[in-house]
Amino acid sequence: MKNKILFLIIIIISLFFYTFNLYHTYFFSGDMARDTLASLRILKNKEFTVIGPPISFGQYGIREVYFSSLTYYMGALGLALTNFNVLGPVYVNIFLMIFGLYFLYLFGKDFFKNENKALIMVFLYSLSPPIVAHLRFFWNPNFIISIAPIFWYFYYRALTRKENFSCLFTGIFAGILFLFHYFVLPIIIFSSFFLIKKLSFKKIFFLIFGFLIVISPLIFFEIKNHFYLTKAIIFNLTENAKFNNLYKPIFSRPLTLKILDIFQIPVIFIGSQTEATHFYPILNLDYLQTIILGFIIFLILIIKNIQQKNNKINIFVYIFIFNALISSLPAHENYYLRYFFISLPILSLIFTNLMNKKMIFLIMLIFLITNTRILYSQKAHNDLIKEKDTPYPTIYHMEKVAQIIEKEKFKIPYNITENFIGDARALYLRFFIERNKNIPKPNDEINYTNLKTLFVFAPNLEIIKKEGRWEFFATPHLKLTKKYKIDKNKYLFKFEVEE
Repeated sequence: MKNKILFLIIIIISLFFYTFNLYHTYFFSGDMARDTLASLRILKNKEFTVIGPPISFGQYGIREVYFSSLTYYMGALGLALTNFNVLGPVYVNIFLMIFGLYFLYLFGKDFFKNENKALIMVFLYSLSPPIVAHLRFFWNPNFIISIAPIFWYFYYRALTRKENFSCLFTGIFAGILFLFHYFVLPIIIFSSFFLIKKLSFKKIFFLIFGFLIVISPLIFFEIKNHFYLTKAIIFNLTENAKFNNLYKPIFSRPLTLKILDIFQIPVIFIGSQTEATHFYPILNLDYLQTIILGFIIFLILIIKNIQQKNNKINIFVYIFIFNALISSLPAHENYYLRYFFISLPILSLIFTNLMNKKMIFLIMLIFLITNTRILYSQKAHNDLIKEKDTPYPTIYHMEKVAQIIEKEKFKIPYNITENFIGDARALYLRFFIERNKNIPKPNDEINYTNLKTLFVFAPNLEIIKKEGRWEFFATPHLKLTKKYKIDKNKYLFKFEVEE
């Protein structure tokens, strides 16, 4: 009973850090806005699709590569359940995370045969600062964080108990992880070698069958489209790598630095920043300091665990090392933790295996302070756009813009653009406008010619003219007819074509 109460307390604390102040700190832009808008259009316009967000290394090239659309459907589910609340997709992943933490607890209890250690493992995973930070926004790799514990739970059962249903569900959740991000595939294949050595042909069939069933929509898409995605991946990794500036940092970064990058993993896990999140850590170390501390922690984790001569822990140590090495390969200037997401539960397990009371207390203190800072992370995001002399718009500001447009009388066709972060398509504003049934639908994000009205959300009129976006000049003879103050240095400008 005591352990159940402690587990519930960890869940409640985790939920607090995942959700508190989210409305005021959600940095709704970029990929989050793009994918939330795509999810909205699935519900509103029935724009069903098999392929989803573009992969970064193929983006803006002549052959784009795409992930599956599972992220969009998870986002659509969140929007449907919350009456089109922009935070709905985030809440769906948080719910999955709570579900995943229960399986992580079962995994730890089964592995350690000790409920206290299982609770420590759940604590480390659920409240690790980068995990808390990633659970607070909608992004396709973030679903790996919530699903990975379920995958490893069934993987461990398949490894030790060799049950048919465990093999099947290992394959199913491997497929789900793959649909969220293709980079998990090498880790799934590598970890499967340990299974194949122990399983019968029948159980291997269940494993592969579960995986193939889940990814079958992508398989049918590939067959129907002459293996477009496969060919595009190969093209971008070979021929296009020679020409596209986007890839040059990947191939030019020395291999020695890529190897050193892996030592950042344990430091990031206990409270340092990652490239996709912005908060103020107390472990504010430079690169060399991070590598030195990470190297010490990394060696302790590897050597101490292997010295136990426990084959069960050794398998997970090997998977950890393998994922660490290959996750460093796509690095530009920074290490990308998202390529290690699938193995974060394993890192929690390896940490837990060596934990003592002093270490637990120290990590609790680091987690508490760092996660509290994450609750106010909008300030860290705003430091990135100081040149605009105004904080990035919050959800409140975006909703206010939509409310003004709803009440405003204007001629159609019309469109919207912005001058805050360079998202001239204004995807983040488009979501709030398109979800409102009382606002006429604007032209799409590439059609800015022959407009009657153009709304521009910007810090001031001078920036609109200075940046000279194509979206603003695509329709000539625009005249400013109205100006609305949203907040300090935040205005909505209404331009109309002179008759």
